[in-house]
Amino acid sequence: KLNAFSVVAKDDSNTVSATAIPVQVVVGESYNGHIYLLSTSASWNNAEAQAIAMGGHLVTINSLAENSWVGSTFNVGNFWIGLTDKITEGTFVWASGEILSYTNWNAGEPNGENFVQMRSSPYYWNDAGSTGTDSNGTAMGIIELIGI
Repeated sequence: KLNAFSVVAKDDSNTVSATAIPVQVVVGESYNGHIYLLSTSASWNNAEAQAIAMGGHLVTINSLAENSWVGSTFNVGNFWIGLTDKITEGTFVWASGEILSYTNWNAGEPNGENFVQMRSSPYYWNDAGSTGTDSNGTAMGIIELIGI
């Protein structure tokens, strides 16, 4: 993992100095000018915290086309998206603060839990895990970074 690189220089008096320069390398998938990648955490709250630390949020999905692209690109089973009603039950909002204009709920959903997962194909949504973890604890989040 590359966290920094060093620059070594000599001045006119032949004194050597080194400076560590921090870097962040982001490797992910690109769509619509944004970068998407998997979180390293299986809980919704920790995945969102990781996304914020990287300058983004868990993915906000605004269209069927984006939903299909995210689902087919990260076809890893269930994964967290940035939709939640943890503040007010039944009022779902995007962690990014964007307006909720598109949904893709599975039949019978939402059903009273606080965090939303995308399921495997056909990429329907399920509110799951009132504590932010799914039943088997393996759902990663999809992080969305804008302007990288």
